Amino acid sequence: MVVFKYEASIQTLKCVFSQSMDSVKSIEVTKTFEQQMSRIHGEAAVGAPEEEGVKPGSNKLKVVFDLAKVDYISSAFIRLCISAAKTVGEGNFSIINTAADVRKVFKVAHLDRALNVS
Repeated sequence: MVVFKYEASIQTLKCVFSQSMDSVKSIEVTKTFEQQMSRIHGEAAVGAPEEEGVKPGSNKLKVVFDLAKVDYISSAFIRLCISAAKTVGEGNFSIINTAADVRKVFKVAHLDRALNVS
């Protein structure tokens, strides 16, 4: 359903989705995403600034949703995207490899720019 890959050196959580995101799947993924975020924030609080490759004071997490294998999204998935973007702050959330039909949904909702959809 979704694979989470956290790269501490660049403080980026990449979420690779492998199927359509209907409401039921989106709600399940939201819970898992929130757990991943809590885990990452916990690790970052322990000592991320001292980790190799991470500059002190640069603990701004970035989140990337990879939708290469997604051909459908529900409103629940859009809520997850908005929530994730708010959590990490402006400019730290993006959606990549978006199919044309899915990109159109974000565009119609006027969220394509706010969520950095490409």
